[in-house]
Amino acid sequence: MGNVTKLSMLGLFLLTGSLQLVSAKGLTRAQTNYMLQCQGCHKASGSGMPPQTPDFHEHGNAFMHSEAGRRYWISVPGAANSPLTDGELADVLNYIANDIVKVDNHTAFTAEEVRAHRGEKMTNVYEVRQNLVDSLAATQAPLSSTVREKHESPGG
Repeated sequence: MGNVTKLSMLGLFLLTGSLQLVSAKGLTRAQTNYMLQCQGCHKASGSGMPPQTPDFHEHGNAFMHSEAGRRYWISVPGAANSPLTDGELADVLNYIANDIVKVDNHTAFTAEEVRAHRGEKMTNVYEVRQNLVDSLAATQAPLSSTVREKHESPGG
C-alpha cells in the first residue's frame, strides 16, 4: 500500500472518528453543521468578532421577524455559498434562531424559503446589513440590554 493510500485511509479514519464523537455528544445535525460552517467566525455563542463578523444577538431578533432580514440571513455569503442543502441551511438558521439568539415567536425557516432567496448574492454585505439596520431602526425599537443579556451564553 502506498503512502498516499495510507494517508487517505488515516484521514478517513480520523474523520469518521470525529463524526462519531460529535454524534456521541448528542448534537443535532443542525448543531454539527453550525459548528462546521459558522462557528469559526461567529463563535459557539453567536457573539461573532465585530465589526467584521456581527454578533447575532445585536439585531438577530429583529432580522428574524423581518422579511428583508430573513432574506439577509439566507443570502449572506457564508450561508448562501455553504455546501449545505437548502433543508440543512434552514435547519441551521432555525438552530441559530431558537438556540443561540432565542428569537421570540420564531417562524421556522423552510427549505422552500431558503431556495427562493439563496441565489440573491450580496456584493457588499456590510452595506446591505447597515441599510437593513437603518430600515428596522426606523420602524422598531432596538433590543434592550436586558433582553440581549438574557440571550448571551456564559463563557461565550
